[in-house]
Amino acid sequence: MKTSIKLHRTIFFISIAAVVFIVDQIVKKIVAYSLIDEPHQLIPGFLEFVLVHNSGFVFGILSNTENSMLRIIIYSVSIVSLLFVLVYFIKSRSQTMVFSIGFSFIMGGALGNIFDRITQGHVVDFIDLHINKYHWPTFNIADLFITIGVFLIIVDLMRTGTVKD
Repeated sequence: MKTSIKLHRTIFFISIAAVVFIVDQIVKKIVAYSLIDEPHQLIPGFLEFVLVHNSGFVFGILSNTENSMLRIIIYSVSIVSLLFVLVYFIKSRSQTMVFSIGFSFIMGGALGNIFDRITQGHVVDFIDLHINKYHWPTFNIADLFITIGVFLIIVDLMRTGTVKD
């Protein structure tokens, strides 16, 4: 019986990750088609959608390089990071609902960005936030889910007392 419950929970969380991945991919396709000509301001001076092809790490770090060895390193680091998160989740004793949903968000978002890198050679970023001269690096739905997932896990670990002071 215990194995059956664990299997159902695993399928549930894999399904959440799959939905995150699918939503991310659909939104990126729509955005890539809609923003091909020009950015779209949603809230002037604060939020706009602009098409950016990020071939580097997070926040576009090293995105202007053409070095194929560096690209292999970027892909490898992405995949190893994803595997690290997966192993941590499997071995973790703290698998509350919040923790597991956070993990699913991270997995779905990471898979979306890795899929983009492998199939297109870049990640499609499009959410552009800025306040006056302060400008946050452009990001996407996958990044948003990864951030929310990390936040959920941190809050859960602090709430359950798993993290020591």
